Amino acid sequence: MKKIWLATFAALVLAACSTSKASLISEANGHEYVPLAPGALVYMYADVANMEALLDILPIEALRQKEVADMIERTDNAMMAFYPNDEKRSFMLAGAGTYPAFGANMGLFFSSAWKKRRSETGASYWYSEKGRNALSLSADQVFVSDGDPFAPAPGVVIPEGFAAFRRDAILALWLDDAATPVNQFLQAFMESLGIRPVLEMLGVSLTLPVGQAMISVQAVNENYSALIRIGTPSVSQTRGLIGLLSLMKRFLPSTDDPFSLAALLFANDPQEDGLFITLRTGEFNAQSLVALMSMFTLSSNSHTPR
Repeated sequence: MKKIWLATFAALVLAACSTSKASLISEANGHEYVPLAPGALVYMYADVANMEALLDILPIEALRQKEVADMIERTDNAMMAFYPNDEKRSFMLAGAGTYPAFGANMGLFFSSAWKKRRSETGASYWYSEKGRNALSLSADQVFVSDGDPFAPAPGVVIPEGFAAFRRDAILALWLDDAATPVNQFLQAFMESLGIRPVLEMLGVSLTLPVGQAMISVQAVNENYSALIRIGTPSVSQTRGLIGLLSLMKRFLPSTDDPFSLAALLFANDPQEDGLFITLRTGEFNAQSLVALMSMFTLSSNSHTPR
């Protein structure tokens, strides 16, 4: 037993002195992939090392389990996916960093709360029935989920332009099909402004033909700013969406709150870029950042897959 703990201590020292060189991105068939499963509502990148604590941003209780939280604190960057309508899992996280793999796996082995399971991909991982958490880690990578933490190879293809779009971002996300969340948000927003009946009377469509969407969040002084890019099927529909936003802006009530949702979204005029509309928000604080992330991740806690 003494030799085991000496080996554990040595592994921890070596891990603390090493530098992570792992990459979460692989290449195949001329595309770049991340090790996440397809079918997610949203895929997210996080520069964990250069942002506020990830656990304070993401409202996912499972990530706060001690063994998982300890590994996330050692993570440099991570890719995440959220599956609110999936019976197998509600989220996945793949992280790159420096981890005490030997000591951590040894601790999980002796813990009664964690049991070894076999992934559909053939790899093994640890699972906590009480915490509804799956965990697998090596010296430079960690995988976390509330279901199987591994995705079939090669994973999910990264959209064209996303790498450049997320440059210098602390958080960035994409939605392959943003129609449902974008329309739900816009309709709720119009309802809150009291202008939905007016738009219906004018014959303005309240359901927008939205395609892919991307959001990039940058640190600005002690606050944040976001770039929102929304795709449409045609240039005419892009212009129609810009027209709708301009119409909504006329109904905005005056406010002294610089962090209000209206002030953030309409701080700058929307820009047309072919099949895309681009919005640059105003600056917002950490509380607003949490609310922004909650819009896309909170529903992923609605069930507990096994």
